[in-house]
Amino acid sequence: MIYPPFILTLLLIGPAIAGIAATRSLSIRGHLRLLGLCFCYGTLPLVITWVGLSLSDRFGCETEAIIFHCPPPSWHENLLSGMFFAHWLGILTIPSAVLGAIGILLSLMLKTKRSRIPGDSLQRSRAVFYRSRHRVVAGVCAAIAARSKLPIQGVRIATAALAIIIPGLIWLLYLWFWLAFPLEPSKTSPREA
Repeated sequence: MIYPPFILTLLLIGPAIAGIAATRSLSIRGHLRLLGLCFCYGTLPLVITWVGLSLSDRFGCETEAIIFHCPPPSWHENLLSGMFFAHWLGILTIPSAVLGAIGILLSLMLKTKRSRIPGDSLQRSRAVFYRSRHRVVAGVCAAIAARSKLPIQGVRIATAALAIIIPGLIWLLYLWFWLAFPLEPSKTSPREA
């Protein structure tokens, strides 16, 4: 059985990349970089399969049904078989990357549309969620605690416990919050501004 948080993570990476483009004020170059990242993410399983097939030809391996048999030393038989089956991950990564690319293109279109409106360039876009400046790592737990009026240590302990129980999903979600949401603006007095 495939690990369900792994499947969910693979499905959400593309939209998460689009979320970074939508919540950050990126340049056109930044949007294009994220678009390239989505393309690489979507095609990665196919590239891994292609490399595995190329290596099997180079090592002189033969296939029996779906398993590779290589001449001695045969330490790479299982690796090549795993690389061959990587194309099945494309069922999850390609739709995710397509959704991410659509989100990035929409974000880019909205950014170029806003930049053409006179006087709008002076207005700074306000984020819905800001990471806290009172942080241990990235300020995500402190911001969630402040927003939901929970104790900070409780949120940190719950996050650490969930990271142990559901390792991949929580770490990627935390990393996404770190990348997608800006640090809260510093509070300066009117005299300092």
